[in-house]
Parts: sequence; C-alpha cells; structure tokens
Amino acid sequence: MRGKQRTVEAAAVAPAALRWFQLFLQKDISTLSDEKLDAWASWSANDRHLEQFLLVTKLWQNLPRVAAIAPPVEADLDGDKYDGSVSIAEWLARKKAPTGGGVP
Repeated sequence: MRGKQRTVEAAAVAPAALRWFQLFLQKDISTLSDEKLDAWASWSANDRHLEQFLLVTKLWQNLPRVAAIAPPVEADLDGDKYDGSVSIAEWLARKKAPTGGGVP
C-alpha cells in the first residue's frame, strides 16, 4: 500500500513541480522577487517536492533522446498483436503461459 500512497502523493505534487520548472525555464533566477525565492525555498525544502522537481528536470533533459527514437514502420505495427484491451504486463504473461494442450 505504501507504493500506491507514494504514487498518489507524487501525482498531487507534480503540477507544482512543473510550474516551478517552467518558471525557471522562462526566467533567470536572479530576476525573481524575494517573495518568489522564499516560496521556492519553502516548497523545495520538502523532500517529496524536490524529488518531483528533479524528476521533471531529468525528463526534460532526456526529451532529445526520446525524439531521436525512430517510430515503428508499418510492417512492425502489422506484426504487433497487442490491442490495448489488457495491461501490457498481463498480455506478456498470457504470451508466456502454456496453452494447456500438451502433456505435462
């Protein structure tokens, strides 16, 4: 249950992390008011908040690598039997499970 609680907490913090990240992209930190800097210091003093901000930063830094990945060609898509009706984990487990027609 702890993992689910952490995910819910992260989802609640993510929008603020994104807003801070966007602010720092748009403005030089030296141009921010003392009030804004105090707000950042207060917000980022929380470990969970700072963790989410650093995750956003890491994702942003990795975007060029993601964009460089070639999309699949039509032949790859035609051969893909996953239809999205179940989770990928469940679909992969079904593919690995024995079909039951053989002798044990």
